[in-house]
Amino acid sequence: TIDDLAAWCQRGLVVSAAVNISAKLVYSNEFIDKAKRILTETGIPRNRLIFEVTESATIDDPSAAVAALQHFRDLGIAISMDDYGAGQSTLTCFKQLPLSELKIDRSFVQHAHEDASDALVQSAIYLAHRLGIRVVAEGVEDRSCLYFLREAGCDLAQGYYLGRPTSP
Repeated sequence: TIDDLAAWCQRGLVVSAAVNISAKLVYSNEFIDKAKRILTETGIPRNRLIFEVTESATIDDPSAAVAALQHFRDLGIAISMDDYGAGQSTLTCFKQLPLSELKIDRSFVQHAHEDASDALVQSAIYLAHRLGIRVVAEGVEDRSCLYFLREAGCDLAQGYYLGRPTSP
């Protein structure tokens, strides 16, 4: 992904790339040092790289997670909470983490326009925006879902309705 992002940037494309990082990597000083080295060596604009973490990577020790993720933010790397709602996160944890982006889990998004989960999705969007966090909805599989998300103020969406995964 890093090589692809570097190649896209060299071609003048303005795109971002998200990389999932495990809980183990979140707390790894070696990984933080490697991320610094890669950014320096490749010349990738730092604001085009997003590290995605799951709620489980931050729950065991929220204060350590805040400190570790802040290292990446200090490097200019965006932090995204992936699969939000699927785990056990608390609003306190959500507020304290240095997030740039919140990805609402497909289990909430997929049928939000058809049932009571719409209030949960709308609330998550509202809260994230109040904290200055961009919102991505996962699992958009039809037009009415996309329309609902647009009306709710969601910033970005992903899912089969919009496009299937492709190679770089």
